[in-house]
Amino acid sequence: MAERFFLSQPVVDQKVSLADDQAHHLARVMRAKSGDEVMLFDGCGNEYLAVVDEVSKKSVDLSIKTSNFTADPNLPEIVVACALPKGDRQKFLIEKMVELGANRFVPLKTARSVAEASSKVIDRIEKQVIEASKQCRRSWLMEVSPQATIASLLDSFQDFKGSRLVADPYANHNDLLLRDEACVIAVGPEGGFAADESQLFADADWTPVCFSPNVLRIETAAAAAVAIARQSKFKKSNS
Repeated sequence: MAERFFLSQPVVDQKVSLADDQAHHLARVMRAKSGDEVMLFDGCGNEYLAVVDEVSKKSVDLSIKTSNFTADPNLPEIVVACALPKGDRQKFLIEKMVELGANRFVPLKTARSVAEASSKVIDRIEKQVIEASKQCRRSWLMEVSPQATIASLLDSFQDFKGSRLVADPYANHNDLLLRDEACVIAVGPEGGFAADESQLFADADWTPVCFSPNVLRIETAAAAAVAIARQSKFKKSNS
């Protein structure tokens, strides 16, 4: 199967050009040459089989041979609002969200957060989403939202049509992720949400859920939540 690359530019007269990171990967890492076939995807379900026309220092020009549109298989929608861990654990978190089928990721600022989602961090996360999508052959990019506070998160999901859930290792509910409906899942930092933050979720009618009898780290809890929800929804959509 042809290598996959993210296409951020529109197709014009069956011609496209890759630049920046994608061109560097194709030209310098994969050593592409004229006549090589590659698979392009635009993050919105469109895939293109393309042939390399010309490789230059800063870009790669290609011609489109065939195109195909695939509806997003990762439905109903799963949104993860999550406090960011430190360092390489952030990359692991984003990779697993993409691989397991989260539709949107919201970096969450909390009282006990150890990392901020600055504009630079958001840019890095978006690049990680692209790389993870290339690897797992996902044609729809996971959306990355700006950093939210708990107050702004609750406000933006006030009228959400689906389950509104908050991770809690001591919760009694453990079956709500099995519903065949959209859901938003809030995952707190190491040490969990502060008492007043948990009360905000309770006052807004978010339901605490537990994914394991053990206390999980941020990235493990988020991955477990998406895996449980997506597998349940996948089974129901294919039954």
